[in-house]
Amino acid sequence: MTKRRWKELMQTLYENHFDPTKDEELKKSKIDIENKLPKIIKLVKERRQNRRNRNVEANLRKESELIELIEDFHKQYQFVYGQYDNLKGQLSQTVNGVKEDEGYFTATSSSDSEAELEKVVSSLSTDDHTHLNQEKESFNSELYVEAINKAWENEKTMQELKEKLDEKGRVITSLTRVQKFHQREISGLMKELESEISSFNIKLDEICSDKKKSEQVVENKKFQDQVSRFEEKVKEMDKEINELVNNGVDQVVIEEDDMCKIKGLIVQVNHLNLNVDCLVDAQKSDSEKQKVNKMKRDLGFMRKKNTELESNIKKKSRECSEFLSQIAELTKEVAKKAQEFQKMQKEKEDSLVRVKSLELEARNSSSHSSEREKLIARKEQEKFQLTQEIEGLQGKIVKMEKMLKEREDQFTALQKRLENGNDDNSSAQIMALMAPINHIEQELELKNESEIQIKIKNNDISMLTEEKESLQGRISVLEKKLEDKEDELLHLKNEMSTQIVSLSKEVTHLKQEKDMRRKLDVDEQISLREREIVELVEEKESLQMKILELEITLTDKEDQIADVQRRNRVGENEVSHLQGELSDERKKFSERLFQLENQNDELSFKVSDQQFMLKQQEDTINKLRGDCKLVKGRFIQATERKMGEVAEEFRKNFEDQLRMLSRRIRVAEQLHAENKDHCKKMQEHCQQQHPGLEKRLAHQVISSGKTEIQTVFKAVDEMMKGMESLVINVEKKEGSFLERLSSVCNEIQVAKNKIKPLKNGEFQGSPFAFTLDEKEQDKMMKEKVRRLEAKVNKEKGDKSKLMRGMYEMQKKVADLEKAVVEKDEGLLRLGNEKVEAIRQLCIWVDYRQSCFDQLKKVMLVKKTKG
Repeated sequence: MTKRRWKELMQTLYENHFDPTKDEELKKSKIDIENKLPKIIKLVKERRQNRRNRNVEANLRKESELIELIEDFHKQYQFVYGQYDNLKGQLSQTVNGVKEDEGYFTATSSSDSEAELEKVVSSLSTDDHTHLNQEKESFNSELYVEAINKAWENEKTMQELKEKLDEKGRVITSLTRVQKFHQREISGLMKELESEISSFNIKLDEICSDKKKSEQVVENKKFQDQVSRFEEKVKEMDKEINELVNNGVDQVVIEEDDMCKIKGLIVQVNHLNLNVDCLVDAQKSDSEKQKVNKMKRDLGFMRKKNTELESNIKKKSRECSEFLSQIAELTKEVAKKAQEFQKMQKEKEDSLVRVKSLELEARNSSSHSSEREKLIARKEQEKFQLTQEIEGLQGKIVKMEKMLKEREDQFTALQKRLENGNDDNSSAQIMALMAPINHIEQELELKNESEIQIKIKNNDISMLTEEKESLQGRISVLEKKLEDKEDELLHLKNEMSTQIVSLSKEVTHLKQEKDMRRKLDVDEQISLREREIVELVEEKESLQMKILELEITLTDKEDQIADVQRRNRVGENEVSHLQGELSDERKKFSERLFQLENQNDELSFKVSDQQFMLKQQEDTINKLRGDCKLVKGRFIQATERKMGEVAEEFRKNFEDQLRMLSRRIRVAEQLHAENKDHCKKMQEHCQQQHPGLEKRLAHQVISSGKTEIQTVFKAVDEMMKGMESLVINVEKKEGSFLERLSSVCNEIQVAKNKIKPLKNGEFQGSPFAFTLDEKEQDKMMKEKVRRLEAKVNKEKGDKSKLMRGMYEMQKKVADLEKAVVEKDEGLLRLGNEKVEAIRQLCIWVDYRQSCFDQLKKVMLVKKTKG
């Protein structure tokens, strides 16, 4: 019933969940998504190039195409998500139905077992006539009860293993949640660090602007002092010239000299003005160069910081990806172990079926043996009666022989009388004497026939006893097989318990390691933040020292991460090595089992050959019996001698054959015992060489179909959530990028408007004011250009991060699709294996039925002969 139920369940699962139309739709959607993703990436790259080239029309076209592609991608994503929800609901319904069916069938099996026990008890109460029957039936009932108890214990252990597997699945989900929480914390910390860096940059810009203003004020004061001095000198020279002019016209020669002096002074004044301008320009250029160099150094330093932070972020993301890959590997191992666990369950069911079949055979053999014992008892009673009759007949024969002797004496006397002449009386007396002689001869013939029948019955009894002994030998062989199966079940039970213990230890160890890592990361981050806050409050100029400390801590973390990665690699190498050794040992064990099965088949063939020989001997005996019946009347003594010789020859041949059979059976038992010892030694040797094999086996064996489905569903959920968050981030970043571009365009327009009057020569004020305004504007423009370059670099970094996220999501989608395909293939393999197991069981049942039919025919033939 359970096999048919499992067949129907597997068929319904395949019909419900593997619909060809849905499969084609999913393939089409997958192909469309794979075709659209590279188009989206190309459009994003072309959009960047067009923004650099400032082609407005091309940008609008590309944006419209990109929006359409993203909308189509979103629709296909919703379609796939809906199909995923439908599959999830159907699977949950089927699994619940399977659970209810399992409960019903376990209840029915328990009721059937109780009914069988009641039947056994009733049979024990009724068969109290003979001591041997009671012992055999009690032995069979004890075996049956022990087998049932072991089956119940195995079912309990399987239920406990399922519960532990569910707990392990919950632990894995909690670990994944903790990892997500850590990833969120890391992203939050990165955002906080970025905000702090941006605030530091703003403060640095403010400090630099304050310094520039103060330097400009100082330089302006110096230049104003120099200009005031020169103006005072010019005024003094004007006063001297006026005084010379007022002295009179008479002093013409003096005036000419004075004019020459005045001209010389004017030339000196102009020369001094030029020198002042040159000095101002040189000082301004030197100061500007120094400022530019300082700003370049600051920018280089900040860029280094940004690159280091980006490298740290990349390392953290790599760590997260490695953890995710480890989780995926663990889920795969759990799935493999679930498959192995299902295989163990199938083997257990097959072994239970075989045990039941063996029990039925033992019952049948016990019933046949009881019937044969009853027949033997009847034959013995008949033999006893016949011996009594034979003794009575022998007494009668003695009496009759005495009578014969007397009558022979009378007959001789009568013959003498006949010779003397008394013919009439003698003939009458002879006839009177011949009548009892004939009667006696008839009785002797009947007696000989009864003796022949007794001998035949004795031969039948001997044959039945021999068959009884052969059946007892088969029962002992079946009992040995049952004991072997019980030993295998106990061994499997012990292995499963050790594997469960090792798994629990590994899970606790992993929890402790993750807790320690969490605490260390949180403590280090808190200490770093406290240090940064204290240093910001105390000194603004100690930024370089902080950055050095951060670099030291980052190098420490990188060393720690490298150590962890090395450990993980070493563990993976060990796991791969152990898996290879396990596969080799499994192959050896399977080959050994195959050899043992071949030996069992050979022994069964030998037994069948011996049965055929026995049948031939029975045929020869029947032929001899027919010959004896034909020659029975005339050659009684000769037939008795021949029968004795034939019986002796048959007994000798039969004894020789029995000796050969016993020797072969002993040799087979010795080989079986040696094989068992060799297997045990191999297991002990493997356990000594590799003490951690049982833990690894436990880690590989234990899992169930539920955990596989849950892990797949969770992975798909995570992938869908990641895709949604990625689309939202892309939209947000695009909006912020457009806003930044619009602000940059506005600033460029304002700068152009400011530069146009300068180019046209429309300025007011003194030449000094013009030169100062132009230089200040150049500085402002340079600063704005630097800021714009910094913004563009940031936006490039953001876009590169988004592209990396897209690539990672594509890789995850491909990995999940591969996992789904592998699980589908695993389900198909399981279906094929179940079909093969059912076919083998049918062949085994047919073989047992044929054996049973042959035994029935043999028994019917013997009954008819008896």
